Formats: sequence, C-alpha cells, structure tokens
Amino acid sequence: MRMLIAALALGLSLLAGSAVAAPLEPALQAELLKLFEAYNAAIKKGDVKAAIALRDKETRARFDQEFKTAAQRKNFLDMSRSVLPSKVEVEDGRRSEAGDEAELDIVATMLAPQRARGKDGVPKDGVLKQSVSLEFKREGGAWKYGTPTFRMSPSQIVKCDENQPEVEKAFDDQSNLTVGGLIKRVKFADSYTAIVIDIVGEENCLYLPNKAFLEKAGLNTDLLEPRALIEAEGHKHRSDKQKAWLTGLKVTKK
Repeated sequence: MRMLIAALALGLSLLAGSAVAAPLEPALQAELLKLFEAYNAAIKKGDVKAAIALRDKETRARFDQEFKTAAQRKNFLDMSRSVLPSKVEVEDGRRSEAGDEAELDIVATMLAPQRARGKDGVPKDGVLKQSVSLEFKREGGAWKYGTPTFRMSPSQIVKCDENQPEVEKAFDDQSNLTVGGLIKRVKFADSYTAIVIDIVGEENCLYLPNKAFLEKAGLNTDLLEPRALIEAEGHKHRSDKQKAWLTGLKVTKK
C-alpha cells in the first residue's frame, strides 16, 4: 500500500468542519413527514388556503405575490395536484445544529397524466419516481414546510457498485485526479473501504484500505458518513472511469 503510506506521510487527513448537521430523531422525522402529508391532503382537497398556511413565511410571501387572482390560484392548484405523490419513501434526514431547520430526502412515486404516458421518457404505465429534498423551518414554535428541491430521478443515476472489491494495483499510479462531493454511502469491507459520491448524476466509488488500516494510521473513520462533504485526490482506475484510489482526503461534516 505504498501510495497510501506515502500519502499519510504527506498529511492524508479526515477533518471535521464547523457546520454540523445532526441526524433526524425518529419522532421529528415522523412529525415532518406528517406535515408534508397534511400539505398534500389540503392540495388534493382543493383547500389552497389551508395548504399555504403550512408553508414557511418566504413561500407564503412568494405565493401572495405570484398568485393573486382566482385564475392564477387555480393554475397553482392544478399544477400542484399533478405532482402529488402516491407513495413517499424517506431516504435520509437531518436537522441544523441550531435545531430550527431540517431536511428530508425522499423518493416520491407519482402517476403521470394519461396524455403524457409513453411519451418523452414517461413509462407507458405512467409510474414515475422522483428524488426530492424537502426543506422545513421552525417558526413560532411550529414546523413549516419550505422549499422542495427536485433531484435526478433514481433511474437516471449511473450507479457504482461499492460491493465490488478493488486492489491498489488496479489503479494507475501515474495518473492524478481531484474529486469532491457529498457522501452517499460508505462500505467498510474486510479488505477495503469504498466511499460513494454522486457527481452530476453519476456515482463514483472512491477506494481506500480497510477500516482497521485507516484507524491504525490515526484516521477518524466516524467522519465517513452520508451527507459529509469530501474533497479528495488520488489515482484513476485503469479501466473504470467511475472508480479512484484515494491518496489524500478531507472530510467536512455539514
């Protein structure tokens, strides 16, 4: 493991940043999900006033500015109803250190309108899955639903299989790369460690020696967890562009 040993001598590091986000407690996750479901129920019922009352103050102000007439509010309602999920699966959740903001990462299953099925990439059965990050803010002692951020659909992401073992000699030590992003998954296998990040819809598997080796070298492997931000450098795989062997690494917990 000559490359890693050399890198350790040069200062391979896992460093925690100052902006820490904590995982969501199960009770809080359930509360936020219930709030999101209440918003969707109000939209389905056609009660725009009740739905908007559940949003944060920025969203409420924007709504009052952009949807002033009855026709505009009907368009808002029609648009919102068209993307109502039939099923919601929670992938991850976190809250701010101050405890006044939180996010849920979900996969929403939706049914496309009949007229859109079988066109423009929409399956014939109309079933679509969309990854969304839901923002929540605490206002006046109550949680409010903020802004949703739509991410690439799971079916569009080019996967990288971290369960496939790799050895250092499979990587070109004459090549160099830099890479960074949010950690999606971490695999601590007997013979290696694999960190999976998403780079514009393409997963990359970043390899290191196994956990015992890293800890013996003095690295805090507890920092290697989903949603942490990493900046790394290393060597390219000889045949797989989605893989790299790391020789330098910085981790910032968000």
